[in-house]
Amino acid sequence: PPLLQHLMRCRTNPPSSQKHLKIVLCGKEGVGKTSLAQCLINNKSYLSQAEREYLLSTDGVAIHDVSIGDQKISLWDFAGQLIYESIHQFMISPALYLLVFDLRKSVEENLITHWCRFILARNPNCQVILVGTHLDFVSDLNYYQEQAQRLHSQFSQISNIHVVSTVTGTNVSELRRSLGDLTSLSTSLSFRDEVLLEYIKYLVHERLEFPVISFHSLFVMASKLTMFKMHSNPREMLCASLQKLQQIGKLLFLVVEKPLSKGPLFLASSLIILDPRWLSDLLVTVIST
Repeated sequence: PPLLQHLMRCRTNPPSSQKHLKIVLCGKEGVGKTSLAQCLINNKSYLSQAEREYLLSTDGVAIHDVSIGDQKISLWDFAGQLIYESIHQFMISPALYLLVFDLRKSVEENLITHWCRFILARNPNCQVILVGTHLDFVSDLNYYQEQAQRLHSQFSQISNIHVVSTVTGTNVSELRRSLGDLTSLSTSLSFRDEVLLEYIKYLVHERLEFPVISFHSLFVMASKLTMFKMHSNPREMLCASLQKLQQIGKLLFLVVEKPLSKGPLFLASSLIILDPRWLSDLLVTVIST
């Protein structure tokens, strides 16, 4: 019977075969992040001149859902202006970071070291891939081949470098394929994670005026679900699921860094942003007014 099958899935918590990954595009303004994002989103190798002229620079963070290979990708496009770093510090979480830079400019002009330090200070265990743009304007890559080695010796989290052109389409498809092959970085949701994600969508659209809630309030509401009632430690289970949903870009779990108590209630005051786009838009409004 369907009810018995549901109860069995709540108890056994089988994993889903679908892979998820959060990818963040970051780097100085004007280096071509949004053009690259549009190529990845629309499965294109290049953008026409009309498409490039139509693009607007990103304000805050633009979040897109896209499929690459067999993976569902949450693609976050960070605005490059330094004024938005106050927004980005809330958005830094476990992810794959594509640090985009302009091949026509030096490491210093591209602020590559600054961005590496900014990301890794908040997420030291992440992986960073360097992506050089405007390849159609550059014939000699010796400078950046040498600089990539130097940067890797300084920041071991830098794993690779790609060079592309969204004007001619050179190497864009290859970059997309390489991202699709990074299954070792992806995450599979369990049955409980998927149920919690659907419940969160329900809360955002039907129950909450604003998509922000404390851990304690969400725990009280979610503990009524069957899967929580059947778990020996529902608070620990909720925390683990929230961390996984943050890892794939579905929410932001703002845990108190230095709680007053390490007891079971220390998570109570932590906040969960159920819709990261809402927080980005809110902070952009505050900054621009």
